[in-house]
Amino acid sequence: MTTARTNLQVALTLTGGLLLGRCGSTSVEPDAGCVGTNCSGCGEGRSWVECGGGGASTCPVLGGTAVSAAVGARSVLVSVSQVSRGPQLGHGASVFNVVAHEAERCAPVTDGPCVVRDCRPPPDHIGDMGAPLTGWSLGRVTVRDRIDPTAEVAALMPQANGTYARPDGTAGARWRADDEICVGAVGGGLREPFQAPVLFPLPLRYIGPMVPDAINQIVYIERRSPLALRWEPTSERVVASLGQRPANGTTPTWLEEITASCSFDGTRGVGEIPPSVLGRFLSAPENNSSGSLTVVSQRQSRVLVGDTLVQVNASAGLSFRAEFR
Repeated sequence: MTTARTNLQVALTLTGGLLLGRCGSTSVEPDAGCVGTNCSGCGEGRSWVECGGGGASTCPVLGGTAVSAAVGARSVLVSVSQVSRGPQLGHGASVFNVVAHEAERCAPVTDGPCVVRDCRPPPDHIGDMGAPLTGWSLGRVTVRDRIDPTAEVAALMPQANGTYARPDGTAGARWRADDEICVGAVGGGLREPFQAPVLFPLPLRYIGPMVPDAINQIVYIERRSPLALRWEPTSERVVASLGQRPANGTTPTWLEEITASCSFDGTRGVGEIPPSVLGRFLSAPENNSSGSLTVVSQRQSRVLVGDTLVQVNASAGLSFRAEFR
């Protein structure tokens, strides 16, 4: 038990990512003078974007207009993340672009601080997964960064129905606070190539709830009581996400699940997911697969492409298995 908890603490420490090189250099060797946003060689408090690897941003917005609010007739979410589960730390990317109108399967529903998407097939369609989901395609989506601007960290292609499969992540840390990550896309419903930058957030220092089963990394969630979350106060937005796949005797795609994404003010150090959200998930006796709880610090950028909002999120944090009771 002690070893497992030690591994978890180590994973939390590593969540911030690798130390990049000295600001103003393209080296990726660790540099003790470059901690957080205080980088040697370019002045106090300046970020990697401002002074590292060649100066200002190398990822200008293309194919749309940067916006500060959620607007548009539909939305596409591109996520890049660096998340630990126990001693395992990895990074990767995903695209969520399901098209669903109000009251339809998979349509977003706001409940307190959370947005819930129930993409599970209806009960009377158990075994055939219900009506197929469709997505508004961005074509080929790529992720690049300044560690190696010529290489693609990830490349995702749409499936026949326009949605994207969830790719396997890559082991290890890659990003640290203020690293610029560049998301691009070409094809699909885009009239011209798309590009948008996002800065990687400060690491999250998670406090609770504690993990009673540290070996298997399982958090037990009471559906009838609020789920209280705690972290060290941060200037970043904190997002807690719950997920659960259906138990219907088939092998569903990752889209055919219920998810809840709950956003909190990071400076408060606390957040609460209400029972009205938790009660939407199945308890362990009702469901043959466990769910998940992910808690991250997050930054985002939004670009309006025609009448479609493309939101790019960068997240750093940790994930647990979750059993609902």
